[in-house]
Amino acid sequence: MFGAKYSRMFFWIWSGVLIIPTSIAIQIGKISDSVVPGILVLVFTFIWINVLANRIRDFGANPWLALTALLPFVNLVFALYYGIKQYSNEKQKLQSAINMAVENGNTEEAKELMKFLDKPIKELQADLNQEIQNGNEIKAQQLSKILNLMKD
Repeated sequence: MFGAKYSRMFFWIWSGVLIIPTSIAIQIGKISDSVVPGILVLVFTFIWINVLANRIRDFGANPWLALTALLPFVNLVFALYYGIKQYSNEKQKLQSAINMAVENGNTEEAKELMKFLDKPIKELQADLNQEIQNGNEIKAQQLSKILNLMKD
């Protein structure tokens, strides 16, 4: 549970599952004098903060940001932002490939990969199509390899 990375779908499933018992506990707490519903709400809140922290971790951001979800309305903003926004880790995959090339002593490959670090995937795909049309097979193979690294 702690230290995991949650996808958007997993985050929304857990959020939906936690809303129902939390809402029930709040309603029971309004009509009874028992402390049990309040304790249940705290437990469900703790679980939801953990789910949010794991979703934030999937972005590579600091999971401690999830504690700001204890503030009213901030929790909604964080849930919507991290729940809707899709994390794109193509750049991270390419950076890993560069690091691997450097570790293997292949500095030429690392230099070649670094040229594409800030290019969006659509632009790389257009470059690949252009190289194929120009008949430059070596450059097309390099671009194809880079695109495959980013898509894996």
